[in-house]
Amino acid sequence: MHTLLDAGLFTPHALFIALGICVSVFLPAVQNVKRKKFHPEIFFYIAPFAVLSGVLFARLMYVAFNHALFLSIDEMLDLTSGGYCLYGGVFGAALAVVLWCVFTYKTKYITDIFDAVCLYAPLAIAVGRMGSAFTDDCYGTFITNPTFCRFPFAAYVEVYESWCLSIFFFEALGCLAIWLFMMTNKKRLSQKGANTLVFFSLYAGLHTFLESLRTDSVYWGFVRISQVISALILIFIFVFMTVKLVKITKYHHIYPIVSVVFLAALIRGFTAEFFMGSSSYTANCIWLMVSCAVMTLCIFVLFWIYQRVTGFISPQKPLFVKK
Repeated sequence: MHTLLDAGLFTPHALFIALGICVSVFLPAVQNVKRKKFHPEIFFYIAPFAVLSGVLFARLMYVAFNHALFLSIDEMLDLTSGGYCLYGGVFGAALAVVLWCVFTYKTKYITDIFDAVCLYAPLAIAVGRMGSAFTDDCYGTFITNPTFCRFPFAAYVEVYESWCLSIFFFEALGCLAIWLFMMTNKKRLSQKGANTLVFFSLYAGLHTFLESLRTDSVYWGFVRISQVISALILIFIFVFMTVKLVKITKYHHIYPIVSVVFLAALIRGFTAEFFMGSSSYTANCIWLMVSCAVMTLCIFVLFWIYQRVTGFISPQKPLFVKK
């Protein structure tokens, strides 16, 4: 008789992911009980649809860019064999939230739901990523120095029978830092849409860098899919914030300055990633890390200006408001 454990449903990796999902559902509901913006039961109504949609799109995205790994439709539909893309899951869950709000005539709560979930999303990702410690997943280059051939610096990958850089641990650590930053700044991030913007800005910047260190990324040709998506998220948020500020304040000299810095960091990061395989690997990694940090910082500068302009912080000292 086959058990659920034999079917791959109760593997340590799956349990960590399930725990991460619980974190992203229960903690926002508990937090919303205190804020009383809407009924916390909404999270439990949406959760089944969001989880199913998230799993489906995470699998579809992985299969779409790795179809050569599957010999039949049955293998593609085998959800216990592994193979998911995080951004596919995020898109699927977000789509389920939007559709549920539309069909239940609760569209005014969409941003509030996203804000509540995004406050704990870094913690959920950190918990889920730690499940990779039990699988040959989310690792980096080979580690040959015996001093670092141990967790948390490295993880033993059975496929290669060697120690590899444990990217999953560094991503979990980075997400934990993002969560702590957001929790310690909850009052400043209480403005509508702030949690969503800050989470995606910080996580996209972190993911853009860490994805370049992975050796098991999902590729489309020579392009790392998750890295490109992360970079596009940063670009979208930057353009969105710039347009929003221009509508409020019209032109100001600080906007082209920040835009030039952001564009320069984007170009430098692209060139660092393009030449990552050269002899200057360490230097290019540092340049990419700095570029991602600068792009994220530019977004935060615009976000700070937006909060000043809208009077959310320091209302007694408004900044260049349109007359």
